[in-house]
Amino acid sequence: MRKEAGQGNGRSMDQMNDMRIILTHHRKISDSHRLRYLGARLLAALQKNKNKLSVPLLKECERGAGRILRHD
Repeated sequence: MRKEAGQGNGRSMDQMNDMRIILTHHRKISDSHRLRYLGARLLAALQKNKNKLSVPLLKECERGAGRILRHD
């Protein structure tokens, strides 16, 4: 059975936050993986919020993209 948009993938919020920190801060993760993660976050948020983005999510993605572009 298909999950509805916004239900997540069965991970706890702690696990999701750990993944976010790893994918946005860890140096060994490639830029393409980070961009793919940010894109997935945006898509999930759009689906969950009926195509309305929250300011915190936009700021998070902007910071993440900025780090990628600067090659922290």
